[in-house]
Amino acid sequence: MNDLIASCQGFILIGRSRSGVEEMIERQAERSGQSPSAFKQRAIERGWVIGEADECVQALCKFKDLGINHIILSFRNDVEISPLELFMDKVAPQLE
Repeated sequence: MNDLIASCQGFILIGRSRSGVEEMIERQAERSGQSPSAFKQRAIERGWVIGEADECVQALCKFKDLGINHIILSFRNDVEISPLELFMDKVAPQLE
């Protein structure tokens, strides 16, 4: 069983601050025609990773603990590069 490779795909909303995360949720909710609270609840139910860098690390470590070898993340904040940079600077190094 050691050679079994498990992977999953999911979505991530990552921000530098709580207010930044909430702004992203509001934009995504507006795009989908939902209230921010309804959008966030549905996203959480569907397994989205949402939060500041430390919250995202904790959420992604749970996948690692379940034996997931690879995770493919779609960054839902597609209007700026800073979420990708934040992920590379603060999250990725902690997952190695």
